[in-house]
Amino acid sequence: MRGCPLWHFDAAPAVSAPVLGLAGLFGTSDARDGAAIARLEIAQDKQLSDAERRARLAAAEGRLSAGERAERDAPTRILSLEAAVQDARSRGADDNEIYRLRAASFSPEAAARLAEVDREEADWQRRIAAYRADRARLQAGAPAALQQLRDAQFTPQEQKRLAAYE
Repeated sequence: MRGCPLWHFDAAPAVSAPVLGLAGLFGTSDARDGAAIARLEIAQDKQLSDAERRARLAAAEGRLSAGERAERDAPTRILSLEAAVQDARSRGADDNEIYRLRAASFSPEAAARLAEVDREEADWQRRIAAYRADRARLQAGAPAALQQLRDAQFTPQEQKRLAAYE
């Protein structure tokens, strides 16, 4: 395994447990990393036929617990949900439909938190649009008036984000 660029993943637990007394401390991440490395090694094995590769990948998948699969699939699940939300919005879905879609994919609590994020983002975008309109009415070369406008409409923390919109 020493010739493989990933050899240190196999060596690290063998060294860290007895030397550092960390047995079990990184067990979950070590298992996740080990499963990913196994899939990578199978995928890169040039001696395997496509059928053998699929069979070995399926066997590696079968060794994962339901929790490990859920953890691995979580980012993809989130991206799929957001694509479904965008699609629903483009078809004219209202906030209640979006809430139900999210609640079905995750939980009512998560759907409520995401709805609150949506409201905050819509408010921010409304405030940015108003700021841009007000800024366009100002005379060019009036930095004091522009700063006064920023101070009136945004907190100092929010003003740090304005550069991205100007």
